Amino acid sequence: MRTGLLALVAIIVIAAIALGAYLVANGLQKLATSTTTTSQGPTTTASSGATLFSSTRYASAAYQIFPSAPLSENGKIVTADFNVTSSQLPGGATMVSMVFSGSGARYNVTVNAGEMLYFIDMNLADDSPPHDGSSGDDGYAIVNQSGYTMQLAYPLNMT
Repeated sequence: MRTGLLALVAIIVIAAIALGAYLVANGLQKLATSTTTTSQGPTTTASSGATLFSSTRYASAAYQIFPSAPLSENGKIVTADFNVTSSQLPGGATMVSMVFSGSGARYNVTVNAGEMLYFIDMNLADDSPPHDGSSGDDGYAIVNQSGYTMQLAYPLNMT
């Protein structure tokens, strides 16, 4: 009887591990990539959720653009060549569109409720108000409420 009980416990433990592995694999698969639509077609960018955005090299060059936050003077400069609009989606998510005025390149980014969208410009030295001197140092990041990077796209292809 004792052997039967141990076998039953072993089967339950193995089943729980298998179920946990399945759930983790499917959950991580959803976080592993995210598709952003651009005027050039869809691009896949890395996603995480395991990295604090504040610990990345991009954090010091990031400006929150959604939900709307008062932009600093530098934030106004780095976003000056972009038309940023948003529209509410069903389920509480928001579609934020960023259109680069130079080439018309469009980035449509889905931001879920509670997430923040940051615009990144890694080199302010190339910018002269009111224009961004080089779009090759621009990107964006989606950060969750806990400060973890959910999606990072850098650099953006503006052609």
